[in-house]
Amino acid sequence: MKKMDILYFIVFILVGIGLIYFNDNKIDKQEKNVENSIKKELVIQKTNFKQSSGKLDINSASFEELQIRKISKNAATNILKYREIIGCIENLDDLKNIKGIGEATLNKVKDSFYVKYPLEEKVVKKININDVDSEVLKWLKFTPKEIKKIEKCKEENGSIFSNLELLDILGSERYDIYTNKIKYSN
Repeated sequence: MKKMDILYFIVFILVGIGLIYFNDNKIDKQEKNVENSIKKELVIQKTNFKQSSGKLDINSASFEELQIRKISKNAATNILKYREIIGCIENLDDLKNIKGIGEATLNKVKDSFYVKYPLEEKVVKKININDVDSEVLKWLKFTPKEIKKIEKCKEENGSIFSNLELLDILGSERYDIYTNKIKYSN
């Protein structure tokens, strides 16, 4: 009888510890969700301030609007090309990946433009990895080493045929970043 009581007591303690652990994790997730919501709201408020200060949304600015704000013809063309291929600019710092946009141009862009949040989901495009060159892969934030591996795979096999091939090239952590941005055929 005493052994059974001790066993019930141990099970009771383990269940209690499990419930405490589960509840703590649930609270942590709720706190993170609240924190993310607050951050998004702050970004939206910051964006609204930028709108009222005369800045333009980089994702809707025309070629002429870019040039009026002293962005060179070449840089303006490349920004429009980036938007056409990638779909939208998620962060002004992403422009550093565009050929011809250095620190000086980036500072001009930051002085005159902002990214309107929340981004429209329809604007983000899936890119066919087999139809793009190394410049576009750089825009998508692939590392130089990953770009070499992708180019080599495309050269040897003609194409990257599936997500499994890309997973093998990138590894699971990096692959997760691209699952919603990449497609493999038309």
